[in-house]
Amino acid sequence: MNLKKYLDIPLIKLLGLFYGIIVFITFVKRLYFVFTRSRDGDFDWFNLIFSRTILDWILVMVFMAMVVAITKKMLVAKTKPAFIILIHLLLSFVIDWFIFFFAAVILFFLGRTTIVNGVNGLSLDHFMFTIDYYFTAYFVMAGIIHIYYYIERVKNVEMQKAVLSNQLTTSKMNALKAQLHPHFLFNTLNTISALMDTNAKQAQNTLADLSDLLRTILDIKQDNLITVEQEIILLKKYLDIIQIRFSDHLTIKMDIGEDTHSALLPSMLLQPIVENTFKHGFSYHNTDLVLHISIQRNMDNLFITVANNGKPLENPLGQKYTDGKGISNVIERLKTLYGSNFHYDFQNLEDEKGVATKISIPFKIVESNLYAPKRDNF
Repeated sequence: MNLKKYLDIPLIKLLGLFYGIIVFITFVKRLYFVFTRSRDGDFDWFNLIFSRTILDWILVMVFMAMVVAITKKMLVAKTKPAFIILIHLLLSFVIDWFIFFFAAVILFFLGRTTIVNGVNGLSLDHFMFTIDYYFTAYFVMAGIIHIYYYIERVKNVEMQKAVLSNQLTTSKMNALKAQLHPHFLFNTLNTISALMDTNAKQAQNTLADLSDLLRTILDIKQDNLITVEQEIILLKKYLDIIQIRFSDHLTIKMDIGEDTHSALLPSMLLQPIVENTFKHGFSYHNTDLVLHISIQRNMDNLFITVANNGKPLENPLGQKYTDGKGISNVIERLKTLYGSNFHYDFQNLEDEKGVATKISIPFKIVESNLYAPKRDNF
């Protein structure tokens, strides 16, 4: 085990301060008895100050540093509580012999004790004489260790919640900015204006779609994960407006697995990816775009693919297309939610006739979907 990886210096300092107070109180107590009850003028001050105080503190802290590392490793590995308690019970008995063994070795090399006296210090009688002191001190410090890591875990959870909340807010604001972009609003309103003379009903529907889209984005709860079903419904509101703008030049295909409707994914994950597709897919030589969105389950993973037949990427693949705020926010949210347990890939299709964004995340299903919107046909 790599001890450095599991050593928390602030925690060890806290334990050092705590045990230092105990050692100091014990030293004062012994000093009191020296002056009030000792009749021997030739008192062994080296034994009192160094052996039983300074050396004791050093050896206890070395032992507790190892306990900190062992405890952290068990907590990281999510060891069962019963096994953790068993380990602490074992260590609470070991600490006594550990201290007296290494103290005897150090004092022997300093010429302050003999092998016989060192062996006597490891006897059962000596162990029973000091077991209550070290047993109590050990478990108080073990309690401090667990309280410290519990507080750290709570702080990390709250910090992660704050980060996720901030990223979700940023994602919502980016989406709103994208929809409220002057060109987007101008083009959408211009489309509505043109339809007023030719198809008033469609113009009315487009205006309603725009209003519904903006309202839906604002109404999304502060949930980091929503169902695939809810995500697709939100995306379709956006695509309905886009498709009216591009008319016959845009074809949208969706392939959503039946077993993925209740699967969870980061809210507002697809919109910036699809928006990026429109931005880079259309070109002077490619005026007709086919967009294919696929969400499928494969064992314990949810695979999301957004592909188009647009202009292939230039080398390095995907570099400049992932630098935008929307895509960067998507990647950062994936990192925060899944750590390293996700895959994001953005590259040309094998036949060089399009570009695909591929995302893989752990498959998790919502237990209850009572409040999900009414399902549309995907």
